[in-house]
Amino acid sequence: MERLAGSLVLTAIFAFDGSDDVAQWARSTGGPPLSENNAAMLDAILKLLERVERRIDENEQNASVSRGRIHERMDEQAAAISEIRKDVEISAMVVAQQRDVITELDGKITKVQPDIEQWRQVRRLGYGFSAVLVAVGMTGAGFLIYLGETARLIVRKWLGIL
Repeated sequence: MERLAGSLVLTAIFAFDGSDDVAQWARSTGGPPLSENNAAMLDAILKLLERVERRIDENEQNASVSRGRIHERMDEQAAAISEIRKDVEISAMVVAQQRDVITELDGKITKVQPDIEQWRQVRRLGYGFSAVLVAVGMTGAGFLIYLGETARLIVRKWLGIL
């Protein structure tokens, strides 16, 4: 039974290492020979174990470096997310401020709107009155031109200038 377990361990080690001929030999014989080659076999096994240990150590170091890089990236992403959160919060505050200012201005415009309408009415009345004055002036000037000399004599008579 011990021979079978030993041969399975050796088979697993040699197969993991990629040495197919030694793995086939271990399977065919049912275990390692117990004669003069034991020392050579133990040396080979130790060398293989050292290789396996080196590979495991390298894999552990690589995994440690990889985990370190992943943690660095996660920290960078956490910092970027916190900056984005701050930017979003600031943007929300600015939008709220603008909304308040717009509401305040809308209230002021609502209060001033009647005054603006009154000024528009005054302006319309001014334009209308100016138009009436221009029309009266044009009519008077036309009347004076039409009358010509007669108008001059009538004005002199009214003023008493003869």
